[in-house]
Amino acid sequence: WDPIDHFDPEEYEGWLPSLAVDERDRAAMPAKEWRLWGEPRMQIDWMHSNTLKHYPGEGYLMSLRNFDKIVMVSEDFKKVKWVLGNERRDDYYIKEYKDRFYRQHDATVIGKDKVAIFDNHINPRDQVSTKLVPSRVMAYQLNHEDKVAEKIWEYRPPYTVKAGTRGSFNILDNEH
Repeated sequence: WDPIDHFDPEEYEGWLPSLAVDERDRAAMPAKEWRLWGEPRMQIDWMHSNTLKHYPGEGYLMSLRNFDKIVMVSEDFKKVKWVLGNERRDDYYIKEYKDRFYRQHDATVIGKDKVAIFDNHINPRDQVSTKLVPSRVMAYQLNHEDKVAEKIWEYRPPYTVKAGTRGSFNILDNEH
């Protein structure tokens, strides 16, 4: 399964592809260079898939951290069944700005049409949230009629946790 067949990195704000010659070996083929906030990064993990969980009969749930997307892929890996994210073009769009997730980890199906994620809450387009907003666990209900995802609950510990690059959680039997 090749995610490039389903997700074009040129379409995602913040990740701009270009070709650059590797200065260490001018005779070599051009090396792929990705730019993040104007800084060149050689051979960067442009998608950063950090979760892959199998749900028999449904498919594989993936978290694509660098795209701020949760994706359900068919069990045969031939198609993307749905995408949850912050953009109107996503199959399930989070309308409320305060309920959006950024640079997430550990996506999990928690019930019928319900998904929970560890939201690192690092929005590269909003430097205020990077500094002030703590990480959290968010749960969403997927609304098939309106094609939106609505927050059903969130958890923030009683102390401030700002997890910049990792995160996980456990769901109890009551889906919390």
